[in-house]
Amino acid sequence: MHVMRTRASAAPRLTVVAIVVALGAVASGETGETHQYQYVMGTSVEVQVFGRDEATRREAIAEAFAAFHDVDHLMSNYRADSELARVNRDAAQHAVTITDPLLAVLDAARRVSVASNGAFDVTVGPLMKLWGFHDKTPHVPTARGTSGDPSARRLPQRAPG
Repeated sequence: MHVMRTRASAAPRLTVVAIVVALGAVASGETGETHQYQYVMGTSVEVQVFGRDEATRREAIAEAFAAFHDVDHLMSNYRADSELARVNRDAAQHAVTITDPLLAVLDAARRVSVASNGAFDVTVGPLMKLWGFHDKTPHVPTARGTSGDPSARRLPQRAPG
């Protein structure tokens, strides 16, 4: 697997914004609150910011949602245009280049899988699709869909994705 270096993750930037806003609120004694909801990453997300002035709180909220959208764009398994979807689609045919943030998440997932003796399995995606959870149509798979070797804990090879 080839690794392409890209810009830093939004998470450290988001953390810095949150700390600066919180420290400013404590120092000034301001108690204002602003919140906003957005649908992102397949769910409803609320970002709530306290202290400072309204403009600063709104800027912090915009930064937080930008970080959520960055993660969604990189790692969503529901978006066809995400980096993760591209890897799932293309890696079966040829080597793919991935960004540092995705590599870090995949490496962390591998370490958690090893540490949990397989209880956490980042490769569960094909099973989620087989049982209909991915497209929100849960069903028991047909015998044809489960014709893999049960002793090897493998599914039959499918099209990429």
